[in-house]
Amino acid sequence: MAPERISKMSQLFVNIIGHNSSGKTTLAKKLEKDLSFNRVSGDDFREFIHQNIAYFRDTDTSYPNERYDQLNPLVIGYRFNLTQILLGVEQNVLFDGSGATKIYRSRYLVKIHETFPEIVRVIIWADIAEPELLERLKARGERWLEQYKNLKKNSFQPPEDDEAELVLRYDQNNYDEIKNRLDEWLRR
Repeated sequence: MAPERISKMSQLFVNIIGHNSSGKTTLAKKLEKDLSFNRVSGDDFREFIHQNIAYFRDTDTSYPNERYDQLNPLVIGYRFNLTQILLGVEQNVLFDGSGATKIYRSRYLVKIHETFPEIVRVIIWADIAEPELLERLKARGERWLEQYKNLKKNSFQPPEDDEAELVLRYDQNNYDEIKNRLDEWLRR
């Protein structure tokens, strides 16, 4: 009788991208819970700094300004270094909300592929109809609408199939499809 073969599951790095208020974090938190992924969030880190470092306490660190510009390199470093640690110990990672342009995404997707060539890279685009997006941004405040209209709208680049082994589009209504596709890739 042949020995029982133990199959090793695939390891995934999932980058969730999209505009502010497009549902990235909501999607990431559901996937984190349902698939036991590690969620790496710049927003959570910014909030920690905002609450615990006096210099940033009274500043809106989520909207581009001088202090945001000072904090942003630290957030980028935190996210990438934590991701490297987790991938190095064979954990699956949800990179919550990053990469508005292909060039920006390639900075870490290429590095991850060079360092961990066996890891499956996934991009999920949290897409949302613009009228709904505008309503969500308006609920956050006028500055969020301004940021979208003046900075983010024209600079965002949807993902292309050549950027990762799997590129998915989350349309706010296909959560089960997204979860099932990731689960399939985990079991390869």
